[in-house]
Amino acid sequence: MKKAALPPKHGLKRPLNSLFNNDRANGMKIFILSVSLFIATAIAFYLLQNSGAVRGGTIPAAKAAWLFSVIFYWYVMPFFRITDKALPAMLRLLFAIALTNMVVRALFELPMMYISGNWLHIYGIGHDIFSIALCLFLTILSAVTIR
Repeated sequence: MKKAALPPKHGLKRPLNSLFNNDRANGMKIFILSVSLFIATAIAFYLLQNSGAVRGGTIPAAKAAWLFSVIFYWYVMPFFRITDKALPAMLRLLFAIALTNMVVRALFELPMMYISGNWLHIYGIGHDIFSIALCLFLTILSAVTIR
């Protein structure tokens, strides 16, 4: 009796997200739903910010799109990469480190911007420099570790 061939462990065709299981269709549905919800939230933020009801004044559509892409690539995609069981554990760990870095920034930045009002641009610039160094380190680490 012939056994069914197993898919390659490190092939190019991987599910976009397995989200705690290996069901590709389920993972894709959750991913699409999450992205749709995120886009709706970004549009709501844009409309709320331009309504004048919140601190900070109006925001151009281009900046709102930039904020959407930043939040998407710093928070949403790393989460989905972390939960993708098809990725090597070391790569998932690197995404977890990068996501943790950004979550820690948000925990400090958001209250300082919206509650106490004492956030300075230099804090963000300093964190950006740290984040670039961290990403370079993680890239080198992944090149050495994942083969």
